[in-house]
Amino acid sequence: MITGSQAFEGDTPVAVALKQIREYPKRPREIVPNLSHPIEAAILKCFQKDPAKRFQSVNELEVAFGESGGKPDRFRLAGFYRPGASSSGPEYAPGFA
Repeated sequence: MITGSQAFEGDTPVAVALKQIREYPKRPREIVPNLSHPIEAAILKCFQKDPAKRFQSVNELEVAFGESGGKPDRFRLAGFYRPGASSSGPEYAPGFA
């Protein structure tokens, strides 16, 4: 949602799953250069292969985003909507309107 592109792409679901296991995504700042370093660090932590190295709760993720100077809420973090969206507006993430 933040970069506007999928972290992993492939021709089949199996190809995507294999990339998720074997590869790391492109750094978000390569796609969105003005993205803050703390936000990028939080995103990359979400992609850690070892579950113990990921955030252990949404609350931990909220703290990380909050420390970056933002004022996150759970729905924005989950990608359900973007600020200023209405339930019929195009700013809702696909599948969540």
